Amino acid sequence: MAQDLKTLQLRIELRKPERPNHPVVTILIDGEDVLGDMSGGFIGFDPADILDSGALIPTDPPRRVAVYRCSCGEAGCGCVAAVIEEDGDRVRWLDLRDFTGVYNVPLGDSAPTGGSPHPVTNLQFDRAQYRGEVERAAGDRSWETDERRTARLLLGSLANNDERFVEQGYWRGWVAPHWNEPGRYHVEFIGPRGQVVVVLEPVTGTPEDQADQMARFMLDTPPDKWKLEMQQDWPAEQVRDAIAARQAKRRRGA
Repeated sequence: MAQDLKTLQLRIELRKPERPNHPVVTILIDGEDVLGDMSGGFIGFDPADILDSGALIPTDPPRRVAVYRCSCGEAGCGCVAAVIEEDGDRVRWLDLRDFTGVYNVPLGDSAPTGGSPHPVTNLQFDRAQYRGEVERAAGDRSWETDERRTARLLLGSLANNDERFVEQGYWRGWVAPHWNEPGRYHVEFIGPRGQVVVVLEPVTGTPEDQADQMARFMLDTPPDKWKLEMQQDWPAEQVRDAIAARQAKRRRGA
């Protein structure tokens, strides 16, 4: 019924002004942060994770999407996930549940079962209003600092050359500005022995210039010459599982 329809508003904001590279998408339902207030201090995801990925767009068949995460910033610590479906002129978030240790980003690798029911169980939106708001928010790049733009461009360049890394035994993951050193960047891989995080430092230039410099360095430099910020040796089974998950993600085009 019409009176049951909610209005969706997606607000991109900084929870910590001193960390401009880490905005979150606050989800307002009829103008209120209902999920945050009723989830014990949960916060939204990074806009690249929940907007650029298209996670909020309904699919056929519907999928379960994590929409809020623990305030520590780690979705694996806890998140709220809903089944998002489109039915005629309605978009519905159904069966909202809390999950722990399941999601790292809004779109998980599988359809999880279990979890605990969330106090907000179902939400219903007008399809046109919902899709219009998601499209508007996805097109808003005002949150993207030069460092975030550089990281996004670098990610795109590396993704176009993923086969080169796979041939060397490395499966690329995330790309991000260095967590505490401005002007430096991280690229994460699953390698033959486990997880590695490469640290890169471009010369000055535009985001396009810096991304190009770092991409060429990664493509021209063998893995044993990479400068590592972190290396974690994993059991062989864990390495196999992680690589299989990334293979599945690539098949989905994620």
